[in-house]
This record gives sequence, C-alpha cells and structure tokens, in this order.
Amino acid sequence: MRRLMPRQMKGKNTSNQFYKEDGTLQSLVTKLQTAITTAVFGSTLVNIAFSTSLQTLWGMINALQIVILLPLANLYFPPSTQLIFDMLTHIFNFEFYDLTPYLCMMLRLDPNNLEEQIAGPLQPQFSNFGYDSLNAILNLNNAFATFIVIIFLDLVVVTLSYFLPQAQNRFKLINLLDKTVRHNMLARFTLQCFIQLILCSLLNFYEIKSTTFANSISGIFSTALISYLVIFMVHTYKFVKNYESDKERLNQGLWISLIEGLNPKNMSKIHFNTYYMGRRAYLAVILVCFQDSPIAQMWLFFIQNFLTLVYIIKYPPFDSQISNKLELFNEGCITLATYHLIIFTDAYVPETFNEDEGMSSTELMGWSLTLLVLGQLAVNTLVMLALSVIANFRKARAFIKRRMNKDRVIKIQSNQKQVILPQSNEKIKNMNRIVKLGQKQAVKQKIQQEKEGIEKKKAQLVGILQQFQTTSSTVAMKVELNQSDIIV
Repeated sequence: MRRLMPRQMKGKNTSNQFYKEDGTLQSLVTKLQTAITTAVFGSTLVNIAFSTSLQTLWGMINALQIVILLPLANLYFPPSTQLIFDMLTHIFNFEFYDLTPYLCMMLRLDPNNLEEQIAGPLQPQFSNFGYDSLNAILNLNNAFATFIVIIFLDLVVVTLSYFLPQAQNRFKLINLLDKTVRHNMLARFTLQCFIQLILCSLLNFYEIKSTTFANSISGIFSTALISYLVIFMVHTYKFVKNYESDKERLNQGLWISLIEGLNPKNMSKIHFNTYYMGRRAYLAVILVCFQDSPIAQMWLFFIQNFLTLVYIIKYPPFDSQISNKLELFNEGCITLATYHLIIFTDAYVPETFNEDEGMSSTELMGWSLTLLVLGQLAVNTLVMLALSVIANFRKARAFIKRRMNKDRVIKIQSNQKQVILPQSNEKIKNMNRIVKLGQKQAVKQKIQQEKEGIEKKKAQLVGILQQFQTTSSTVAMKVELNQSDIIV
C-alpha cells in the first residue's frame, strides 16, 4: 500500500465546498456542541436532582469514548469527521476549561513556547484531538485537576471516618460525605476516565526523561498512574468476586459504584466493569503501540468488537432490560463505526480531490460515520430524557397519591369528629345527669343514714331514761320501806 503523508491532513485544503473557509461548518459544529452539552448535562442535572439512575448516561459516555478515539488510528479521516469528532472529544472527555496555563506554571513551563520545551505529539492526528504532547499532565488537563481534587476529598473523608467514627451518627454532613464520597467518587471517576488516564500514561512512556522538571514530574505521575490503574483493576475483580461475603463494606456502601446497576445474580455479568477496563487498556495499547501497522489496528478493533458483542449477548450485564438493550445498541454502533475504517485505508483514499467530481467515497463514508455517531448520541439522549421523564412522572404521581391519601385521611378524620362530637356531647350530658342523680342519691342515703343514726341514739336515750326511771322508782320504794321500818 502507498504511504500518504500526512494521513490526517491530506486533502484538508483541496476538499469540496463543505470545507471552504467561510466558517459555515465550523459555526454549525459550535452550535451542535452547545446543543449536545446542554442536552446531556441538563438531563444529568435533572437525574441528580430527582435521584434517578445515571446508568443510561454512563453507558452513552462509555460507548462514545471508544468511537471518538477511532481517528487516533493511523488512517485517513476526512476533515468533516475530524471536526465533529474533535467537538465530541471535548464533551465526553470532560474538557470544559483549558487549564494549560496553570499546569504550565506548576511544571515550570512557558505556555507560549511549549513546542520547544516538551516533545510533540506521537502522530499528527493526536494533536487534532487534544493530545498535543507526550506529557501526561498536560494531555489530561481537566481530568488531572479533577483526579487530584477527588483524591484529596477521599483522603479527607477517610481521615474523618477513621478519627471520628462516632461523629457520623451525630453530623449528617459527615455521614453523607462518607456514603457518597468515600471511595465511590474515586471509583466512578476512574471508570469513566479510565481510557483517557491509561492512554495519556502510555503516551508519556515515550518521553520518560529526567532532563527537565516537567519531564521528571510527568514521568513519575504517569508511572504512578499506571500502577494505580492496574491495582484498581485487580481490586475491582477481587471486590466483585467477594462482595456478597463482605457484608461490612456493603453496609457502609464502600466501593458500591463498582457494581452499581449490574446484575448480581451471575458472576460473568457482574464482572462487566473488569472487562470494561481491560477493553479500554487493550484499545489504548493498540492506538499507541501499533501506529506503524494501521491494518493491524483495524483488525484488532474488529476482533475486540466481535468479542464484546458476544459477551453482551450471552451475559447481559445490567439488571434493567432497557439498559441491556441500549448497551447492545451502542455496541452495534461501535461495530459499524469500526467497519468504516476499511474505507479510510490507503486502498480507498484518492491521491487528489476534484471538486467537479463531487465527494469521493472516503468523504461520503466520513459523513456516514459522522451521522452514525450523531444518531447514536441522539438515540441515547432521547432514551435518557424519556427514562428521566418517566421516572420523575412516576415519582410525582406517587407523591400526589400520597398527598391525596393523606388529605383523604384528614377529611375522614374530620368527618368522624363532626359525627362523633355531638354524640360525645350527649354522652357527656348523660354522664353529668347520672353523676348528679348519683350525687342526689348519695346525699339522700347519707341523710337517711344520719336519720337512722339519730333514731338509734334517740332509742338509746329513751332506754336509758326508762332504766333511770325504773331505778329511781325502786330507790324511792326502798327509802319508803326504810322509813317505815324506822317508825315501827
């Protein structure tokens, strides 16, 4: 096959009307980037706010992260495809703000003269997608800063949980940080940025030198990062293998992001994240180490996609049927995207472009690949929005039902009170009557008892008086007898 130099830049200035310097396509891409960013991250914020699942979002990002790396292969990609893919790279590699000036200050580099201070890109196509050098820190950019911040937060939360174990029950903020940040945020970041982290580390291995401060720091960081990623893969495999027996971690929610959304009924399914990371490491090695063999890169992509399709069809990894179907759809799109690489080889790339003849087969396939990726993005976004709307609608309906049931119960209770209150008042009146009658009867009984007591005392007094009269009459008789005896 003939060698065309440089592959990615060929035909850029001799292409057809779509790429003239009127800025039409660039303006369209800018508007498209704004729309995609708004739709994706707007839906993300809605899902976070209403506590709905983000599995659909992660699946879309995972699939598109693989597709947007295809132009890094040493093949010819039309300028239109490069422009669209560059836009998607900035979105799905989370590059929201350029931190290069600040990173250059940290590495003691002059941001206005970087080309003379650090080694350039591995191949020209790498510079078109953000990998302008071999320095891992500069290539990671936003991901590097985010990685450092997440590690710092994780260490803070681990320190608090270790030295203040009782404070988790007292302070809600510490308990919330322990459940959401401790290891879980680091695990989710590592999973989502795994391919970017390992790709930048492998690129840095081409320039591991200690000649300058920047090279020394970058070499140490890339070596430590590779070691961390390997340890993380091993830890993920062991954690998933033994997660059912490790009840303490499950209760604490540690590393729960490693099995979030996966089907725990089958070990082959729950090891999806281990395969996920291995696949991305495999892709990074192909893109970095096989630049001199583009045909080998293409066939290795085909083999890997075929194995992934077989794995997902045989072992659907997620506990949701919609997530499994969407994952299968994404893998089908990735497979179709890799088949486009055949047209981008030297055998199909024309040596010159003629505007009168219209677009060549390579240009047409470039637009086909672009439409395929945008269609995949649109389907995932619509499904994500639909699931979010359905989930939030169900939550709203359940809330309204609970509220209506609560209002109904309150109304029933008020009606019961309205019915029971008059009855209660009548019962109270009857009780008062009974009490009054009882009090009257008690008074009468007391009076009767007092009368009986008085009668008894009267009878006793009468008896005593009668005895006294009898006694006095007897004494009088005796006195009379005595007097008569004396007279005699």
